[in-house]
Amino acid sequence: MNRCLLSLLFIVSGCIASLGQTDDAIFNQAQQAYLNRDYKEAFLLYKQSADAGNPEAMHNVALMLIQPLGCVQDVAAAIDYYIKASKAGYNPSTYNLGHMNYMGNLNGEVNKPMAANFFRMAADNGHPESAHYLGLMYKDGDGVEQDTEKAIKYMRIAATEGDIPISKAVLGMMLTDWARSEAEIREGVDFLLKARTRMTSPEIDFAIALEYDHGGHMPLDVINAIQYYKKAADNGNVYAMRRYGVLNISESASQCNPVIGVRYIKRAADNGDLPSKAVYAYLLHVGKFMPKNKSLALKYYQEAYDAGYKQNTWYNLMALLCDNSVDGYNPEKGVAVVKEMAPSDEKANQLYNSTLDEVAEGMSEFKEYIEQMKIPLDVRKNRPQLKTTTL
Repeated sequence: MNRCLLSLLFIVSGCIASLGQTDDAIFNQAQQAYLNRDYKEAFLLYKQSADAGNPEAMHNVALMLIQPLGCVQDVAAAIDYYIKASKAGYNPSTYNLGHMNYMGNLNGEVNKPMAANFFRMAADNGHPESAHYLGLMYKDGDGVEQDTEKAIKYMRIAATEGDIPISKAVLGMMLTDWARSEAEIREGVDFLLKARTRMTSPEIDFAIALEYDHGGHMPLDVINAIQYYKKAADNGNVYAMRRYGVLNISESASQCNPVIGVRYIKRAADNGDLPSKAVYAYLLHVGKFMPKNKSLALKYYQEAYDAGYKQNTWYNLMALLCDNSVDGYNPEKGVAVVKEMAPSDEKANQLYNSTLDEVAEGMSEFKEYIEQMKIPLDVRKNRPQLKTTTL
């Protein structure tokens, strides 16, 4: 996501900066020459003003040397002028130096720690765009040590002092983390709603939908939740596809539409969302809202299981593998699924070991050997937890 954010925010001064009111007559002449498209004259006048100490003229000379306009391109000289302007406290030059080190877009060299230093200088001097980049870097640990609180601090500068929509969106998403205080989450929702008035993003729509859906920090509003989930889903957010689908097949939800619900759940499943594969498989398995198709259900259960979504699929997968009316009937494979899950799942453990007990009753001479085949239940503490908070 960050690359999109960066390209949206990349507003390095591609046009000549303007002081507005200034006592620098030469600078004003340069501005007029630039407006008249007399770039050679403008460059000479800007350089004259820059060499007399005007930081904004230094910035403009650097821009014209890079483009180039009215002069021969000279990136090294441009960087020197940026550095002089930056030392004089001119934020746009400091920002451009940060961006050049961040993207390597002029000399091909990327230096993220150096970029962070320049962004920090400008951000601490009130430059919103620099604050946005620095906030992203702290958020992701990109070139700096990851620090959520610093990320929020700088993104707040960008969102409030710069009124940057994408900054409002990122800040809103960070503040709506459920581990934060209720006041922060409410503030985060407000930033998300403000961002949504000026930009379209499936991530923003999904975050807003979650808040309306759960009603923990703003009034519960399922209708609004459904609307925002649909916006996010139609723009490619697979989690929104799943939740929008589930709300539409929920018999307790008003204005539910099971046909639409099944369609969106399948879309999420076909986009690789594992919980959606499990839900779609279940609907096929029991014939709910669509014709029963155990063979196709087996396919989706197997895909979810093989991709790591085992805990919520193994039992139904095993049941279908052991159902001789199903294409794909394979009881040996069903037993293998139970055996694989037995060390970590209590139900699988009981099923597997009780089956061995039944065998032992009829084969008493092998009872000791069969006891050794049993699998102890040992739920692994560090087993990965699947993200299923939206279903």
